[in-house]
Amino acid sequence: MDAVWLAEHHFDGTLAYVDPVSFAAALAMATKRVKIGTAVIQAALHHPIRVAEQLSLIDHLSEGRLIAGFGKGTMYNPYEYAAFGVDQEIAAERFDEMEEVILKCWSGERVAHKGKFWEFDIPMMRPVPYTKPHPPLLRATGSEDAAVAQARRGRPFLIAGTNEVIAKRAATFRAAMREAKFDEAKIAATMDASWAWKNVIIAETDRRAEEIATDSFQQTLAYREGLGMASRFVDNYKAAGVTVPPAYV
Repeated sequence: MDAVWLAEHHFDGTLAYVDPVSFAAALAMATKRVKIGTAVIQAALHHPIRVAEQLSLIDHLSEGRLIAGFGKGTMYNPYEYAAFGVDQEIAAERFDEMEEVILKCWSGERVAHKGKFWEFDIPMMRPVPYTKPHPPLLRATGSEDAAVAQARRGRPFLIAGTNEVIAKRAATFRAAMREAKFDEAKIAATMDASWAWKNVIIAETDRRAEEIATDSFQQTLAYREGLGMASRFVDNYKAAGVTVPPAYV
């Protein structure tokens, strides 16, 4: 394995470990070679200084194997925002400011910050990252605009979707980097550091794989229906063009 990736979701039964940051620390101590990535830490739900400290520590515990992946927050579960007291409408703004704060904290210098959501003046954060200048910092790109913005920064991305969506988004990303005057070597290196998420089911036949996937999908919807969440998930699946079993519509 090149890397193991940890997500963050709360209350909906998606994850047993819930918190990718604390679980990444455990994996750092239990492994020696594999990279440990977060895909993603939900930026809207965290304080940036705390996350900067935690990830810097994990970077040391893993001796530079950390890949820090962030997203603004869940796209489909309003319970997560509400429970943490975060307005879903300002999640993107919080994400941008959080990223700015984390990079400042990882600079090894005193940090004075005055933003929309956080204001503080602190001495140099300790520990400074093991990786110099800091661990890879990736951003989830759930739209064309997000991909273009990340490309203009010249930084790698995380993406999920169909093969067609991923190919189109990657082409958009490359084009935006060229428009931003990055050379081909930088573009190639940035693409090489980017990651795509695909669900893969291994079975003896395609038919058996489809049966396993369908059963899992139906059980997931049934569980979430019991939590009062199914209708929101069904709406999102429909919008994505996914066929939903009639029993769960």
